[in-house]
Amino acid sequence: MTTASARSSQTLMPRWLGDFYSRFPLVLLEPEDNVTSLREHDNPREAEYSLWVSRQTSSRTSCRWLTDISHQIHSPLSTSRTSPWASSDPRSLRFQLLFLLESRAPLVGFIPFARDDNAPGGELPCLELRAEGKLVSSQDLRSWFDGRFQDREGEKALQGMPDQTTYDKAVAVATLVLDRVYPAFLASQPKPSSVSSFHLHFPFAPPLASGLVTPLPSSLTGDVRQVDIVSVIANGASALNALDEILSADQWALGARSPTPLDSLLTSNLHVIYDLPRDSKLRLKMDSSRNLSAYVSHVMARADSRLSATSLRRAR
Repeated sequence: MTTASARSSQTLMPRWLGDFYSRFPLVLLEPEDNVTSLREHDNPREAEYSLWVSRQTSSRTSCRWLTDISHQIHSPLSTSRTSPWASSDPRSLRFQLLFLLESRAPLVGFIPFARDDNAPGGELPCLELRAEGKLVSSQDLRSWFDGRFQDREGEKALQGMPDQTTYDKAVAVATLVLDRVYPAFLASQPKPSSVSSFHLHFPFAPPLASGLVTPLPSSLTGDVRQVDIVSVIANGASALNALDEILSADQWALGARSPTPLDSLLTSNLHVIYDLPRDSKLRLKMDSSRNLSAYVSHVMARADSRLSATSLRRAR
C-alpha cells in the first residue's frame, strides 16, 4: 500500500469532536488499597489463607494498627475487649472469629481494606486461598468454611449444637441478633448512613415514605422508607436484655461444649457496640451488663490466645 493510499484510508476526527473530547481527559488514579503493599510485612509461607476484612477499627486502638500490618497480625495480643486485630465491622469480625475459634482452621492472615467497594465484588470479607491462587467471595465464604471444616453431615446441620432442640434455639437467637441488634447498631452510629438503606437489614421492610398509594412513579419518589430510629434502637436494647438472660459469662452460647458459629455471630455484633459513643443506649446497656461484657471477653480471650499461641510457635 502506498503512502498516499494509507493516508486516504485513515478516518480523521472532525475538529469540533476533537475539541469536545479534549474537555474530558482520561485520568488514571492509583488504587486506594494496594494488596501488594499491604502484604509486604506478611510472609506468605506462614499463612495458608488471607482474610480481607474491612479496615474499620476501634477508636481506642493505636493508629499504628492501620499501618503496621506485621504488628497487627503477628504480635502477641492482649485479652482485652479492644483486641487490635478485630474489625469494627460486624460481618468482618464474624469471619475473623469463625477462623480463630475453629481449632481445625489453619493460620489466617488479616488484610484490611479501607473501602469495601475496592474489594472483589464490592463486599467484604473475602478469602484468598494462597496455595490455590483462588479468591472466595463474601457471598460464598460461609458455605466454603462449612464445607472445609465441618466434617460430618450432622455437624454441618447442627452447627456444633448438641441436639436439634438446641439448634432451633440457636436459630432464634441468631435471628434476634440480626433483626434487632444489628439494625440498632447501625442506627446508633454518630454519623449513620442513609436511613433509606436501613430497611435492607430489617426482617420486614418499613412502609414507603411516599405512602402506599401515589400517582408518581418510583423513579421520582424513590425507595425511601419510614424508619423510626428511636424505636429501632429501643428494640435493640430490648434484644440485649434478652441476650443478657440467655448467655453465661464463662460458657459458650447455649451451653455448647466448644465454640460454635453462634458464638462468632453473637460476639461480632456485641463487641462492636463498644465503639459507639458512651452515651448511646446500646453502649450504656453493654457497660451496665456484667454478663454480656464477661461473655464477650470470654470469647475474645479465646481468639486472642489462638493468635498468641500461633505467634509463639512461629517464634520458635
